Amino acid sequence: MPDAMTELAVELQRMARQASSQAIAGLASELGTITAKGVKLDRYKHEFTDPLVLEPVIDLDIELTLKVPKHDETGQIVLPAIPTQAHSPTVAGTYTVTYKFDDWIYNAEEKPEKLIKITKARIKHKPEYKPGDRVICALVNGGRDVVIISRVVPYA
Repeated sequence: MPDAMTELAVELQRMARQASSQAIAGLASELGTITAKGVKLDRYKHEFTDPLVLEPVIDLDIELTLKVPKHDETGQIVLPAIPTQAHSPTVAGTYTVTYKFDDWIYNAEEKPEKLIKITKARIKHKPEYKPGDRVICALVNGGRDVVIISRVVPYA
């Protein structure tokens, strides 16, 4: 039969393991499923009805080369009837017009002084989730809050 000191040591180890497990629970990630009210994590009994959503932000610097191929654009112009002086011809009516475009390139290499450059462009994307979507989530604040990181899909 184990003595009291061994039992105490075993119990202290169990409690320390449990406390450390709870402390890092806020750093864990879990798979879950989007529900009508929030997200239900696979290993949790209850769903989170107020999840946070990761909002990916991408910062870009872009240099553009524009190329317009030779082509024609045809359209119609409608001119309304405008009151004119007596015996003046009217130009009212619908006219078909064709615009002809030659090849056109705006290349940064050819015209570095007129480089089309966009700096500090920012793309903010708020993903749309629907019930049934599988997601990867991070547990934060000791497991009290959940952050939806991204939708996950089968590799195939």
